This record gives sequence, C-alpha cells and structure tokens, in this order.
Amino acid sequence: MKKTLLILIVILSLVPLMGQARQLLQLKGSEITPEIGALIKQHNSQVRGLSFNFDTQFPYDLPEGSDAIFYEDIPWEKDFTSLINNPGGGPVYLSFTHPGDFVISQPDIGNPMVVRFEPTVEHWYGESFVLIGITSQPYDEEHPDDYEAAFGLFRITVTSVPDPPKFANLPPNNTFYIDEDTTLTLDFEDFISCIDSAPTNFNLWVAQVQDPIGLDLYNVMVSQPGSPSGHTVTFTPQQNYNNPNGVPFRIKAMDRSSFAIGEIVITLVIWPTNDAPEIVSYYPEELDLELNQNDTQHFEVNAIDVDGDALAHSWILSGTIGGLPYTEVVSATHELDHTFLYPGFFTLTYEVSDGSETTSMVWNITVKPIGPIFDPVPNPLQPCFPYGVDVSLSVPPGFEGATIYYTIDGSDPEMGGATTMIYSLPISVPPIPDEEIVVTIKAFFYLESAPPASQIVGYTYRVSGKVADPVFTPTGGIYDLPVAVTIETSNSGATIYYTTDGSEPVPDNPGTYEYTGPISIPSDTEMTITAIAIRRPCWLDSEIVAQTYNVTGTVTIDHLQLTPPPGYYEIDFGSSLDVAVSALQMTPAGATLWYLVEETLSDNLPGPSIPNSYQYIPGTTEFSFDRPTHIKFRAYAADWQHSITHTFFYDVHMPTKILPFANGTVFDPAPHTSPEPLMVYINTLTDPPGAPIYYTTDGNDPTNDPALRYYGGPITLGSQHHSYTIKAMAHDPSIDPSGIYVGEYHITGQIEMLQFDPVPSSYQNPQNVTISTNTAGTTIYYTTDASADPDQLYTGPVHLGIGVHTLKARAEKEGWD
Repeated sequence: MKKTLLILIVILSLVPLMGQARQLLQLKGSEITPEIGALIKQHNSQVRGLSFNFDTQFPYDLPEGSDAIFYEDIPWEKDFTSLINNPGGGPVYLSFTHPGDFVISQPDIGNPMVVRFEPTVEHWYGESFVLIGITSQPYDEEHPDDYEAAFGLFRITVTSVPDPPKFANLPPNNTFYIDEDTTLTLDFEDFISCIDSAPTNFNLWVAQVQDPIGLDLYNVMVSQPGSPSGHTVTFTPQQNYNNPNGVPFRIKAMDRSSFAIGEIVITLVIWPTNDAPEIVSYYPEELDLELNQNDTQHFEVNAIDVDGDALAHSWILSGTIGGLPYTEVVSATHELDHTFLYPGFFTLTYEVSDGSETTSMVWNITVKPIGPIFDPVPNPLQPCFPYGVDVSLSVPPGFEGATIYYTIDGSDPEMGGATTMIYSLPISVPPIPDEEIVVTIKAFFYLESAPPASQIVGYTYRVSGKVADPVFTPTGGIYDLPVAVTIETSNSGATIYYTTDGSEPVPDNPGTYEYTGPISIPSDTEMTITAIAIRRPCWLDSEIVAQTYNVTGTVTIDHLQLTPPPGYYEIDFGSSLDVAVSALQMTPAGATLWYLVEETLSDNLPGPSIPNSYQYIPGTTEFSFDRPTHIKFRAYAADWQHSITHTFFYDVHMPTKILPFANGTVFDPAPHTSPEPLMVYINTLTDPPGAPIYYTTDGNDPTNDPALRYYGGPITLGSQHHSYTIKAMAHDPSIDPSGIYVGEYHITGQIEMLQFDPVPSSYQNPQNVTISTNTAGTTIYYTTDASADPDQLYTGPVHLGIGVHTLKARAEKEGWD
C-alpha cells in the first residue's frame, strides 16, 4: 500500500454569496484552511431554505454509522438524503468539483442524492476533504452567482487493505522455453514486487502441478536454496525428458509484512533434441586386456536410444599380423565371440549409431604367444616324484633365440624381478627326508624382434619319499592303570590308520580307523594295536608297526567287616577291646591285605616294605585296643594298582569308676526330697582303688583340681527350702577320669498350721468357711464327717448350714511334713 496522503478535495454548490462561490469552487487541497471553514459556516448561517443538518460537526466524517467501509481501490457510494434539510420539499441539486483523488459521479438517475466516489490513484488510502453544495436549481457555470447555495465540508476516509505482491515482466502466457537436458534458473525478484513493503520483502513457494514419477521424484525437479525466503529457483528436467506442451508450476508469493498472497501459474516448455545412443553396460569391464594366443574372448555391449531410433552396431578389430597392418569388421550385432589366433597388439572398436549420432568404445588387447615348453610335465595320475626331478625349459618353433624368464616360488616372473631368473640349465628339485617339497615353476619367454612377451606357463612339482614309521607312546607292556596310547609320525602330512585286533590296517576296511587322538585302553583289557602311516598320492607307505598292551586294573576291597564295628567303647581297668575281621572280599581274589595301626592318625599307608605295616593273615591276625586307635587297610596284587586305603577308628577308653552303694548310687542316702537337713556320703571305693574323688554342690562340673573340692567326708545339706545338686567324679592319673555322677537333693520343711475363717464358734446364721495355710503350693483335703479322715479336695469355701458341724482338714506338699 502506498504511504498515506492527505488530499483536500473541494466540491462546491454555487450560490450567490457576494461573488465568493466561484472562488470556493476553485479551492485545492491545503487551500481549505480553518478560515475557509469558518467562512463557509458563516455563509451557511445566512442561507434560507436548503441546509445540511450537521452544523455542530464540521467537517462531517464519512463513512458514518452503518455505512459500508470505504476500502482502497474499490468505488464507494453514499446517499446524502439523510444529511439534507429540505423544508420546502422541492427538488435538490448537488454540485461538486472534480478533484484529483476521486472521480465523483451520480450513478443513480432515479436518486440523484446517491454520490459515487472512485479513487483515481491505485492502492491509495487515507483522508480527503470534499466540499459539496446543495441548491434548489441546477447549477449554471456561466452564472454561478445567481443561485443561493449551502455548503457542506466532508472528510472522507479510505481504509487500507493488504495488497498481494505484484507479478510483472513475465513472458507471454507466463511461458518459459528450454531445450531437453538443459536447466532454467529464474530470479523471481525480476518478476515479483511487494506493494505494502519493500519490493523484495516476500516469501516464495513453487509447487509441483505434475504427477510424481516416484517418491519425491518428478519429470522436472525444482530446487530453491533458502526456501521460502530464497528467490532463485532452478528447474531441472530429468535426463532425456521433453514436453512441448509444457509443464505447469504454481507460484505463490506472500508479503512478509501484510501476509497478503499472490498466485500465478507458469509453464515450462521443454523442446526435444536428438540424443546420441547411450551405452549402459559392457563386458568385459576391463578395457585393457591381456589374452593368450588361441584364447576365445566374449564381448558384449548393451546400448539404448532414448529417442527410440533404430540402432546399428559395428565391431572393428585392427592391429599387425606378421608385420602387416590388419583391420577387419568382425561383427554387426551387439555382441562378439572372437578367437585370437595370432600374438600381437590389437584394438577392438565398438560403434553404435542411430543414423545421426555415433557412440563408441575401445578395448586395447595384448595377445601373448604360447609359453615355454616344460619337460617333464607332472602326470595328474601320478603327480609326485619320490626321488627328485630335473625340469628342462624350451621355446616353441619360430621363437628360437628368445630369453626364458622363470621363478620357483609360484610368483609370476617378470623381467628384472627380484625372484626372477634367466633359464640356462635344467632346474633341479632334490628330495628332503620326511618333507614333501612343493615347487611351482612359472616361466615366459621374450623375443625382442617379435613382441609381446609370451604367456606365463607354470607347473607344480611335488617331491616326496617314504613315510616314517608310526611311534607309540607309551610302548606296549603290562599296566595297572588305564592307558591312553598316542601314535605319531615325523611326516607331518601323513595320516595314521590303525586296528585294535592285531590285524593289518587297510584304509576304508571295516575295523580300520583313522587316528584322530589318543586310544583309550580300559582296565582288565589286553589289546594289540597295529598302525601304518600313509601320505597319498605321492608318498610310499610306512612299515606296519604293532604294540600289545595288557591293562590289569585297580585292586578293590569289595567288603571288609570288623567285629565289633568301629565306634566308642569303654572298658574296665586292665582289660582291652578285641577286634576281628569277620568278613573280607577283594578283587582280584588273590589280592593280599595289609594293615597299619596308629594311635595318632598320620599320612603313613599300609603296604609291603612299609615300616610298622603288616600283612593280614585270615584266622591268625587279631587286634586288641585299650585306647583310641586308628587301623588302616590297603590291598595289593601283582601287576595291579593297589586299592584305596580304608581307615577305621575305635574310640576306646578305660575310665576311673566310683563303685555304688547298696542303694545303687554312689551317694548315701540316695538322692531324694527331705523335710529335714541331711548328711550325704560319697562312696570312696573306686576302680582302680584309691582314686581321688572331686565334687561340687553348685551344679558345676567338678575337675581334678584339689583347690576346688576334694572329697574327704560327708557333705552337709542343712538349709530348708533349698535344692542341692551334688556332682562327683574320680580320676586315677594313669587312666581316663570317670564320668560325672549327679545327685539331686531337695530340703523342704513342715507345712504351717491350717487356718479356718471364721474360727470355730457358735453362729446364728449359716457360714462359708475358708481353709488356708501360709505354706505355698500345698493341696488341702477336708471332711465334715467327724469319724473319717479328710479326703475331699478343697477348692473353695465350705458351706455350713444350721446345725453342729465338725470340720476336719489336712494340708499336703510333696517332700514336706
């Protein structure tokens, strides 16, 4: 939109006013000053008849109230009837000038009060002052002062609207033209400018109208760096694409200030051009080839013409044969199989044409002559030479005098190569014991007068010998443990075959096995292993070697029973525990049993030649133990592994004893509950005699420490209501102490007198009598039968009715009087 302008437009209705009407009609813009406005108001005050009805509002603003908004670039109409006072009711005529901001007209013949305002400047908006006169007679320009007129000053406001960017300078029909396989880059600042802001202040979008040909893929691709603010756009057709009818694109431009959007469609016409044939693939892909004489090589080219033209193919082979130039068309199709009969350097050219354009490609081909002749040549059926070989090299006829180059490490020889030698004498490959010698000889020749160099010819020579005999580890013999036999040969490439039944091993025969790891021989097994080492097809077989193994096993004690069985035993002083082998079974049956007796367990084991170890003789060997003793057994047999060791423990003890009184205990009196103090004796008779006795009365275990308590006389238990635990033991220093003898004594007392409540007396009413004692834990019995003993358990007050009653009661408590 253009910057707001203030334009004063004066429209006058001419009335006689001292010759001033003509002057008012000629006023322009800023010439309408406050003084002029005051003059018009003064003039209107003197006019009689027609008048405007807004004297208090001067100038009068339009549009007003419910009027439509006056937008820029759009004509606007106003019916002035409501603004005019016409007391006489006669005709009214409007008069106005024609200012530069508007074209003012009266479009409605039936209602001349309707005035049309049409802006004359595109995109203009703002305020403009208009002077309108009203008269009762038509205005006569030649006699403008003959009429009485009233004037109205109006301020007309034109409202701005957002203006979209403007498109200009585009080619006819908005159509651009390019040739096939070319691009078009447009700077849209040349074709778009903003109205409401700076010319280049717009965002740009280019939208595809054409259908896609793939994911985000079109016949014409569009790129717009910096989109949408970037204004440079490149249109790139797909290769070989054309469209004389044109490809449409929708162009949108948005003013960044007003956000108004303008839109057009442009068309890109792509003129077709003739395309040369295109080679899409070919074989071989390597264009510099080295072939050998008499080789047949396949060539193939796939070509297309995007224009759909028919294609013609041609293959041209050129070079030199026998010193003479050579050129020949060898095929007229898209492929060729050619046998190169002559050595030399050649060029093979392929051409394809659509009648106007030709596309070609070239292979450079070196054909090598047949290589050197080897003597001898390895025989595929017998490729080895057990005793070495001397290899002679020569050239084919026609290449006499050529130099032969060769290698013996398998690499391709080359002139001046580090491992390449010039042939002069036969090449010797001698044998090496136990090793297979593999030598690959490769050779070519070169005759300077007849290049190129020959093809490389190579043969592999294998020099062998006789395979070394198998070696067994361990060797055959008698073994008492399972054996794992390994078989080896010093010839690292040989395979060992073996049997386990003594027969001759033959590969692939039943019972013949390929050696892959140690051969396990279990216990109680005799086995003869026969083996041969073979390395074919080149080597001579080894001799057949056999070893015999006799594996016995481990002696086992299957059943060994001792009577009495191992355990804890107490014996009397001067006696012993006799133990015998009551059952014995061993494998093998002829095994011998050896034993070892120990008081303290050690790592020593029973067996022949072992100190303090003895052979068990059934029916003869006996065992007597008078103290804790360990006895170990192990069995042996000739050529067998001895058995595991069986150990038994007899925990034999000979304790001191205190002999009992006649009451069956070592205490007199025997432990019991007593209402009176006691004198307790401990029997001093011991086994063995004279053993010291130790005791405690506090419940702790006694020890043989005289400082604690050594028994020398009776023990007094004098406190009533007290329990005593007497513990006693005897210990002769030459044997084990006795066990601890325990006596529990409880000194009680006498139950206190029973009490009756109420006391015995005469009563006028029945009574409930309670019976009690101050001794806790008692049980009370009573009776009301004067002739009977109390036998009824007291559980609560005894009810005595009217009459004479005798109530008898007694209290009991175990161990109390």
